Amino acid sequence: MEGGKGTTRKKRGTVIELAAAARQPDPQISHAGRPLPIIVVTENGEEKVAWEVVKRAAPESPLGDLEPGGLETASGTLNRLLEELLAGQTLATLRESEERHRRIVELSHDGILICSGSRIEFANPAAARLLLGEGASGTLLGSSLLDFLSPSTRTAFRAQLAHIEKSGLELTWVEDRFVRSDGREVAVEVAAVPFPTAAGRSVQITFRDITERVRAKELLERLAYYDQLTSLPNRALFADRLEINLAQARRYGFPFAVLYLDLDGFKEINDTMGHAMGDLLLMDVAARLRHCTRGSDTVARLGGDEFIILMSRIRDPSDAALVARKLLVSLSGKFMLAGQPCRIGVSIGISIYPSDTEDADQLMKNADIAMYGAKQKGGNHYLYYHQLSGPPP
Repeated sequence: MEGGKGTTRKKRGTVIELAAAARQPDPQISHAGRPLPIIVVTENGEEKVAWEVVKRAAPESPLGDLEPGGLETASGTLNRLLEELLAGQTLATLRESEERHRRIVELSHDGILICSGSRIEFANPAAARLLLGEGASGTLLGSSLLDFLSPSTRTAFRAQLAHIEKSGLELTWVEDRFVRSDGREVAVEVAAVPFPTAAGRSVQITFRDITERVRAKELLERLAYYDQLTSLPNRALFADRLEINLAQARRYGFPFAVLYLDLDGFKEINDTMGHAMGDLLLMDVAARLRHCTRGSDTVARLGGDEFIILMSRIRDPSDAALVARKLLVSLSGKFMLAGQPCRIGVSIGISIYPSDTEDADQLMKNADIAMYGAKQKGGNHYLYYHQLSGPPP
């Protein structure tokens, strides 16, 4: 007999019955007020012995008044008692699990939405904060998720939701932008999975605000690829764009030009008026260079008073001379530095792809050599690399 703290076993035999003490359990066969099972083992199916043991062990149980021969009825009674016991335990477990998951969803920092089509059927507090704004009143329920998407991604996102509902596939984390109810864009990371409901298949969308992460990434990229004083691309970014343009030129067969610029008279201004004034001058120069070039061109600062321009696509090498003349006129004009006027000049060297070279590094070197040739002519001139010994075109 097993129950409470130990088990008494006389002979190895056949398990006859499992009984649960009910109503007022005997203290010897209960724990914390809850009945413990009684297992009776007899040899050769001695049912009478089993019933006597049950009566003595649990006189108050529903089995206590049964007589031998009632094994079938006793089994039905026990099955009912066990089913009721297990059902109660299962229900309590389900309620505990439901409460635990509800708290996880409510306390999550990630926004969680359940959408049917694009209609929001459920939203946790984090989703409301991220889409409506901190402390905003109102509810997301019943509204369309598409109202919180930027116009540029709305159509694609709607198609993705429909595909997930239909196919049952998941959408792994992707970066996107949501638009809050106040019109502010929020960078988000989004994932979506199918969510079965009684009404059919919906989609669970989980998203998180990654605005700070995106800003940090953009800052690192700016530090790595842009000049901090003028905000122009630096040498690394220029070299990358030059390689891309070179690959396109080889494929489509168009020429392009590289212009190397060195300011004339900058050192004197920097030495006499101070580095702060020199920085202001460089910033103004950068603005004028952008104004004289096309949006498709790349203007970069190499360092100090040296700049370089990639004219990404030209019809004829003489197009580079047109831009060089505009630069000479613009940069020879008067600069005002904190109310003080000053003037500088610029020397420009020009190298042409493919007539001068088809190598990216050599294009820059050739333009640099041509720039020094222009400076030797007295400055404020431009010179093609292939005409170093003759007059500029």
